[in-house]
Amino acid sequence: MEGVVRELFLAKIGALLHDPPHKAWLLKERREHEKRAKELIKRIVGDRLYDQVTEKKVEEIIHSSDVLDASIDRWASPVYSQTSS
Repeated sequence: MEGVVRELFLAKIGALLHDPPHKAWLLKERREHEKRAKELIKRIVGDRLYDQVTEKKVEEIIHSSDVLDASIDRWASPVYSQTSS
């Protein structure tokens, strides 16, 4: 049970921080937001926790959650709904 709880909290930390606050600006400027996000995570949580948050298994949980979240955002967006009809 302890491993599952650990992964859950690591995934929550990673999911919260996986996109930098200025992601839209970075995308507009054609810069890598993933690289900037990892730099910020490392500064916020430190080296030891950063290594745990960026473990492959934890990153897979974050990625699958992000895909689901993005699809829900698109579905709920009136602009997306109008253009996809």
